[in-house]
Amino acid sequence: MSQNDEEEKDHWFNVLRTFLFYEEFVAFDLGRRQEHINRMPAKYADRLPNPTFEKFSALHHAAEGNQDFFKDMVHFHVTDSFHAPPGSNAKPVMPTKAGVPIELGQQHRNNAVLHSLVREWSEAGAKERETTFQVLVDELKLRLPVTAENAYKQKVLVPGCGLGRLPLEIASAGYTCQGNEFSAFMAVASNFVLNGLTESGAYRVYPWISNVCNVVKIEDSLQHYDIPDRAAVDMLNAFSPPPVSNIADSSDSEPDSVERAQTVDGNHSSRVWRRHYSKNRPTDSSNYEERDDPNEFFPKFSMAAGDFVEVYTNLKSKRIQDLGGEESVDSGASNWDAVVTCFFVDTAPVVLDYIEAIFRMLKPGGVWVNLGPLLYHWAAAADAHVDQAEDPRYRQSVELSYEELKHVIKGYGFEFLSESWHDCTYTRCDTSMMWTTYKAVQFTVRKPVVVCEDCTVKAPKQRATEPGPNQEQEN
Repeated sequence: MSQNDEEEKDHWFNVLRTFLFYEEFVAFDLGRRQEHINRMPAKYADRLPNPTFEKFSALHHAAEGNQDFFKDMVHFHVTDSFHAPPGSNAKPVMPTKAGVPIELGQQHRNNAVLHSLVREWSEAGAKERETTFQVLVDELKLRLPVTAENAYKQKVLVPGCGLGRLPLEIASAGYTCQGNEFSAFMAVASNFVLNGLTESGAYRVYPWISNVCNVVKIEDSLQHYDIPDRAAVDMLNAFSPPPVSNIADSSDSEPDSVERAQTVDGNHSSRVWRRHYSKNRPTDSSNYEERDDPNEFFPKFSMAAGDFVEVYTNLKSKRIQDLGGEESVDSGASNWDAVVTCFFVDTAPVVLDYIEAIFRMLKPGGVWVNLGPLLYHWAAAADAHVDQAEDPRYRQSVELSYEELKHVIKGYGFEFLSESWHDCTYTRCDTSMMWTTYKAVQFTVRKPVVVCEDCTVKAPKQRATEPGPNQEQEN
């Protein structure tokens, strides 16, 4: 095993261990908060209501519930991705808290997963999904309608898909869809929700117990949500294939079934759902798009972990393994009918990397459907606690206005089909005294049917420079 492989393995193992430290991190924070109250003069402490002192045990109990979810999630991920060599008695190695401690600063990643569970997989998140995910799905249906002839044949990629709800919604609407996520924390959680939770309301989570600011009532921190609101397999099963004139008589067909296919992403493997509508399912691994039988419908949904640009522009990188074991590259140029991005483009240190990758990936005539703000994640932070030396992406970040971004998109050859503005939130706590509302742009662009091979080559522009001692600063 190479050094890179070892580092990759260690990274994923420590991601799993971070989830196991969740309750310990919460207990540490609750202890700190209690200590601060205990240090108050008695004349102040006596003025506080009794629930102020009683809430800590309730918060700790809620943390135990979250930890149970994380423990089961880690166990599922390890067992689900483990494959012993033939004839081997090897068993999966479960991560533990023993060893090098996980830093307390990693707790925000655990909290991000809990917040995303509410946004993507709870009934309470439906309002937020309506103003984001549904807007994108409706736009995709407008630009690439699903018909009896093309059901499950139009390929859609959703990079930066978090816990997988958006690509699953798209797959459930009759498209072949693949989600891509860079964060290993989100990838582990999405694997559990998509493949491990086969019933709605399987777990109850308490995502806001670490919120200490802008809280209206004590019980607001103890809000709980049952997840998932719908099981992934039920969502895929709910879509009926469009009627076809010569479809086989239903009485002569097998019951619909769900099978599980293996997705291989470098050193990481996860399980993904495949939904089949067919009496005579083939046993070979030939690509379903090449089949002419109108009676066969193969909605395909998968998830791939890794950096978007690396996975989908490097033909030697990630491969998706089909049911029969045959591998096919999904990362080649001109391979996708649509790319759908939600709160994603501003995650790039250099957004032009994403634009160029999307342009190359789309088939001629393919569409890019986007919704989101421009909250550039790697912009030079003024916050003193951010150590930019720790991550080189802080030193690469290029922040463009939407006007500049639009100019670049057009320069690659994209044609703007629509543009609108939407007020939307992201992982909002409804009872909080503060939340952020984004004025997000929704645009849809199309790659031209006839593409100039050197469309991405532009004449070099003069570099921006600081004015010298004898130059006047432009106002």
